[in-house]
Amino acid sequence: MKNAMCKSTSPGKDLGDEPDRDPAGPAGRRDRKGLLRQWSPAPGIELCVVHIPVFLRRYLPGVEYDGKLAKPPVSLSAFSARPWFLSSGEFDGVGRYRSLKKQVEWICGRLAAKCVVASMCHDCPPLDTIELAYRSQGAPYVATRPDLPVSISHSGSLAGAVSTIRAGIGFDLERIRPWALAHILPVAFSSAERRALSRAEAETVFRHWTLKEAYLKLIGKGFNESLKAVEILYGRLHHRGRPVGGVAAIQGFIDKDHLFSLIAALHSPFSHFGAA
Repeated sequence: MKNAMCKSTSPGKDLGDEPDRDPAGPAGRRDRKGLLRQWSPAPGIELCVVHIPVFLRRYLPGVEYDGKLAKPPVSLSAFSARPWFLSSGEFDGVGRYRSLKKQVEWICGRLAAKCVVASMCHDCPPLDTIELAYRSQGAPYVATRPDLPVSISHSGSLAGAVSTIRAGIGFDLERIRPWALAHILPVAFSSAERRALSRAEAETVFRHWTLKEAYLKLIGKGFNESLKAVEILYGRLHHRGRPVGGVAAIQGFIDKDHLFSLIAALHSPFSHFGAA
């Protein structure tokens, strides 16, 4: 992209391979049983992904999960224990969701967000003391550090989050689903984009889709603005018909089925990304 150079990255070592450590300590965010992975896709940025199936085995043993909204929520008594990274108030709030899918995605997204936020803080606070709040249009932020941006996403078997101390940031991850293109293209892409993508492979479509989602999160809009207002045409990112400048993007695969995009405001610390 001419105005938002994309850099590819891949996740670091699976934290499930690391020895047990205090999750709230300086060398935290490491889980022997493979619950999460965390790495830095660029200097000053932390990205964490949580494996939903591992979370379910650990905290909701015996509960059948199909990832569909129709599955009703579970009561708090179904959990084997309160997840150590949630405060008691957060755990009680899990009961307000009306489907198991929403409950699980919220909890796992919250874990990923707390891990990256802890990495940004010099005192590395215990995760159950980190509280997130939401702005008027739904963008999350750290209640005690409103200057610290955080962005959360989930799809398929993963939930993830990014944070940075250097600039605003937006993040989206998606499971690549070729069979879903017939639905995704007319909903998320303008007519001009659909023409440009008419012969594109599924990976290309999902790369464009995640970048569009990430940009809307960067500007604090999220689901409050149509994805069609963000277009990728002729290698350039546009918003409401105008080219977008001053941003940089990173894209990569988390595993063979999931890819991600993150997009950041291009202040001087990000100049090494490159931009036209």
